[in-house]
Amino acid sequence: FAVEVVRQLNAAGTAARLHVCGIRQLPAGLPDFVVDHGFLNKGIPKEARRFDQLFEQSHLLLVPTRAEAFGLVFCEASAFGLPSVTTDVGGIPTVVREGDNGKTFPLAAPAADYAAWITALMADRAAYDALAMRSFETYERRLNWTVAARDILATLRG
Repeated sequence: FAVEVVRQLNAAGTAARLHVCGIRQLPAGLPDFVVDHGFLNKGIPKEARRFDQLFEQSHLLLVPTRAEAFGLVFCEASAFGLPSVTTDVGGIPTVVREGDNGKTFPLAAPAADYAAWITALMADRAAYDALAMRSFETYERRLNWTVAARDILATLRG
């Protein structure tokens, strides 16, 4: 699905690459715009740096997942000011809030909907910059371990 989104972006004139990490072996025959980084183990410093570099060098995090309990990767993306584009399933809407740090689509949304939204965002530099800044602010305000620990302690203390 993500490959189809990026295929449509490129076909519409929005130059895009899809960087994939976390999969040990991608299927053969993928388009040239797919960049395979393999499985990155964040417990290995060199691989953790590569993971961070992917966030630093990207414009969006595209994760059109079909099921997700929470999605820590969306918090990580927000830490880099990287807006997330994903699916409105499971716990994702508690992390990715439209206009706050990204966009969620219904599970049945076609790739064309994702591509159209991304194209419009990338065509408006001010809108993209504002969303990227809000993504980072969202990380600082609610998507980091310090805030999570504070909230848990407050709940436990009643």
